[in-house]
Amino acid sequence: MTVKKPPNAGKGRPKGSKNKAPLKLQEAIAYAFEKAGGGDYLLKIAQDDPRTFCGLLAKMLPIALAGDKESPIEIHVTADKLRSEIERKLARIAEPPETEGLAGQPDT
Repeated sequence: MTVKKPPNAGKGRPKGSKNKAPLKLQEAIAYAFEKAGGGDYLLKIAQDDPRTFCGLLAKMLPIALAGDKESPIEIHVTADKLRSEIERKLARIAEPPETEGLAGQPDT
């Protein structure tokens, strides 16, 4: 006696679909981020705890930077250049967003 299996038995999740548990976790993190203040919260972390903020920045970079074997990617950074770049970006983050022309926002 042969038992017939459903046509999709054993296929698993379709390629590219997200696992439900990590997806729920992502949604929970996004919710907590918004409740904590969003960009304002990140700015506070950057000012109060730069080490933690830099760790977050590091996670935003690609996992692996690669070039071809003939011309690999080279990055040369000095401490002064890095410091000035971080200060410039933090200053830009601290600026209030422009509201001119946004729907529902009064022009000032």
